[in-house]
Amino acid sequence: MGLLLPGAVLFRVGLWDVMGALTFGGRVVGAVFLAGAPAEVGAAVAAADFWGKRRVRYCGPAVVLWGDVQAADAEHGLVGTLRP
Repeated sequence: MGLLLPGAVLFRVGLWDVMGALTFGGRVVGAVFLAGAPAEVGAAVAAADFWGKRRVRYCGPAVVLWGDVQAADAEHGLVGTLRP
């Protein structure tokens, strides 16, 4: 759940930025957010497999850490835009 919610936020904000941003930079940031959303969902799937039956050989803490880094990146980007 902790990795799926940031993935949904990245997808929603990224889609909104890609479709409705007024500047080119805003559209680029939206595309980056859209690229990060599947990474978040993939990290959630890898974490579930790692904590479950471990069917995939390469689902380890590194993949989960990658998802956490993506979530921290997204949160930093969103908080950075709210500063006055």
